[in-house]
Amino acid sequence: MKCKYYRSKEEYYGVDGPGGVPPVTHGFWECEPTEDELREAFIEWRRETMEPLEPDHPSKIPVYCEECGEDIWFDVAPKEVFTLKELVDINIAMDKELLMDGEIDDEDFKEAVEYYKSFLKGDKDD
Repeated sequence: MKCKYYRSKEEYYGVDGPGGVPPVTHGFWECEPTEDELREAFIEWRRETMEPLEPDHPSKIPVYCEECGEDIWFDVAPKEVFTLKELVDINIAMDKELLMDGEIDDEDFKEAVEYYKSFLKGDKDD
């Protein structure tokens, strides 16, 4: 993750920042995750929640920043870091694990696979 520490909003925006933003007395971090970090965060989210990764869901994801020592939320959707084919493959692989563990049955798995494949057709129901 690339991080930069700004001592004030004035330093961040420049002296004549947008809307004349007044300087703050404390600093803040601006962090930018790598694509690999975002991909790992989405896969971890999928494992923890057992919810499918959809092209636009979730629309925010936390990524832990070593520099700052906290989770930082980023407005990014799975389709911005994965191809649709990758999303389908990830979801099927994770649901296959659930099937093997007895968390879902064959019928649920088949329905889920059809749903995931619909991502490629662009006809996913919301």
